[in-house]
Amino acid sequence: FPVTIQEDLIIYELHIRDFVESPNNTYAGLRARLPYLRDLGINAIKLMPIAEFEGNSSWGYNNAFFFAPDKFYGPREELKRFIDEAHGMGIAVILDIVWNHSFRQSPLLRMYYDEARNRPADNNPWYMDQIFANPAMQWGYKFDHGSQYFRDFMDRAHHHWLTEYRFTGLIVTGK
Repeated sequence: FPVTIQEDLIIYELHIRDFVESPNNTYAGLRARLPYLRDLGINAIKLMPIAEFEGNSSWGYNNAFFFAPDKFYGPREELKRFIDEAHGMGIAVILDIVWNHSFRQSPLLRMYYDEARNRPADNNPWYMDQIFANPAMQWGYKFDHGSQYFRDFMDRAHHHWLTEYRFTGLIVTGK
C-alpha cells in the first residue's frame, strides 16, 4: 500500500453526508477537505459504510450491492481520487463494512427468496432462514456467517475494496 501504517493511528471517523455540507457531500467534496483533516493531525480516516444502499439517505448500514460505492456520493473514479490524494498526504483510508444483514434489494436475497413465506428461501446459501436480524427493529435479513458460501462472498468483497479502490484497510463487523 502507498501508506505505511504507523503503530499509533489517529483516526477520524466520518460519514460523508454529515461531514461535508450539501451540495458538496461527495467524494470530490471530501477530497477538497483533506488539507483540513491533515491539519488536525490525523493519520487515518475511517469512512462509515459507502457500499450502495437502499434509498437515497442512509448511514450505509443497509447496504445492498456490496461491490459498488453508493451513487449519491459521486462516480467511483472520484472515490479513487480521494483515496489516492489521502495516501499522498500520508493519510490511511479505512472502510467500515458491516455484514449483519441486508434488505430485499440485495441480489443475494432476491435470487433465493421464498415469496410465499416472505423470507429467505431454505436453500439460500448466504442468509439465515429467520426473517429479521433483529425482529424488534426489523433490521433486515440476517447473513449466515456459518456458511462457507457467505464467507467466500465476504472475502471477494473485501479483496475488491482493497485492490480496486486501494483502501488501506477495512474494519469489518457482523455477527
